[in-house]
Amino acid sequence: MRNLPLLALFVFCLEVLAVPANAQQSAKIPRVAVLLAAFPVQGPEAQQFAQGLRDLGYTEGRDILIEWRSAEGDYSRLPSLMAETVDSTPDVIVVEGTVAALGVRQANSTVPLVMAVVGDPLASGLVASLARPGGNITGLSMMASEISIKRLQLFKETIPALKRVGVLWDTSIAWHEGTLIELTRAAGHLGVHITPVRVKDADGFGSAPFLFS
Repeated sequence: MRNLPLLALFVFCLEVLAVPANAQQSAKIPRVAVLLAAFPVQGPEAQQFAQGLRDLGYTEGRDILIEWRSAEGDYSRLPSLMAETVDSTPDVIVVEGTVAALGVRQANSTVPLVMAVVGDPLASGLVASLARPGGNITGLSMMASEISIKRLQLFKETIPALKRVGVLWDTSIAWHEGTLIELTRAAGHLGVHITPVRVKDADGFGSAPFLFS
């Protein structure tokens, strides 16, 4: 189900734009700027998003314009792509990933922002609350803490003798620490010890092998 976040986002886009699919040709064609941090433009996630709009009767170029930008996993490119996205003044911005969402929101307080693949928008400071996000932002949360706890529970059910679990977490991502705290609390009730390993980039994975010694 990795395509779900972007596939579902077209619903939010349509609500934000509030433009019927059979809008008159003379009306302004709404522009949606899509900024992808990791997914490629030609990848299945982005194509499912575009297909979802087509399934609802939105023809690209006639009823809606989509401007695609992707860092394709190179986060050093994100600052310039975020600036381009905001400066283009679209009608709505769809953004994938926590880092990109934070950057776009900081640079833009007026254009509606729809977020996808965001681990914990509340802990990341993107929204005031999940029920009432406030400001110009809406979208989907991956419910990272809840999913991580559920995974740990499933591990324990599958391997009843499980006593120790290693967790890699990125110190540069705000919501990771909160998720680790929640996971550690849940692990205590399951009789499992969590061993965290802090990493900031790919080089940090070199410290991981000790988990399995």
